Amino acid sequence: MKDPYLDVTSHKDQDLWTQLQQQLRLVPQGITQVFKVQAHADAIRQDTPLDSWAIEGNAAADRAAAEARNSVPAKFWVTWTALHRDLTYWRRLGCKLHSMYVAIALKAQQAKTMPDTHTLPPLGMPVVEDVVLDLLDPALQTLSRLQPGDLPAKYNISALAHVLAWTQRICDQTKPVVWVSYHQLLLHFQATTGHNGPMCNGRAWTEGQPDLYDHRQQVQWFARYLQYACKDACQPLQTQQRRPPSHVLSFWAGHIRVCMSPDVLLTIDTFLHAHADRLPARQVKRDLAKVPPGWTT
Repeated sequence: MKDPYLDVTSHKDQDLWTQLQQQLRLVPQGITQVFKVQAHADAIRQDTPLDSWAIEGNAAADRAAAEARNSVPAKFWVTWTALHRDLTYWRRLGCKLHSMYVAIALKAQQAKTMPDTHTLPPLGMPVVEDVVLDLLDPALQTLSRLQPGDLPAKYNISALAHVLAWTQRICDQTKPVVWVSYHQLLLHFQATTGHNGPMCNGRAWTEGQPDLYDHRQQVQWFARYLQYACKDACQPLQTQQRRPPSHVLSFWAGHIRVCMSPDVLLTIDTFLHAHADRLPARQVKRDLAKVPPGWTT
């Protein structure tokens, strides 16, 4: 009732939840009280006619559901049983695979050195065929050729010159094109420019920086600044939700296509490995809360 458009597709009996949502939207004044009707109660032993009526209605709904269930062909239940058995098998297999990968990650966390780039490329690193097929983002290419005066005045903060110079580095097509997350791109930007990145006060881009640095917030500002600047300059960035090319980051995040070598990605991973609260990092707020700017030694 608080959120009539809440996504209930993952709820048990989601078809009934969806029908309930549709009914709630038709109530003009909303609902102020909800009553729990006791199941399998005796209607004649209730204290009020309203309680008796509710128990009788609940029993009628149970009878209707039983009749509907009995009307389903026997073949349906055979198929349902087989499906339930298969799903149970795959869930158990998934748990075993998860346990195996966690054990591998724990051993990797205890390793004294990072993996060699020639023996183990970062997770999600494209193979040669993928590199040939992937092209540098055209909006990013256009942005790399601009001067500060070519963009609207709202972007003209101290970070702009650094951003434009940095985009020239990640558009160097002598390096392979790879999908890289905004989390990794921010750290690369900070390490190469010594600047934290753009900041927004909720209404406009500003020069200042918050007293307490927040990696998650800084990534959001950085990504939006790039996206909005590209959109106003020529066309939107082509962002995709993917798993990062990283040994450390294991969550899904926004990515764009840039030119970046495996050695640079490994350097970013080494930095994250030193500052992440938990490895592999699965949640930004929990595991990367203490990650400092990329220029930190």
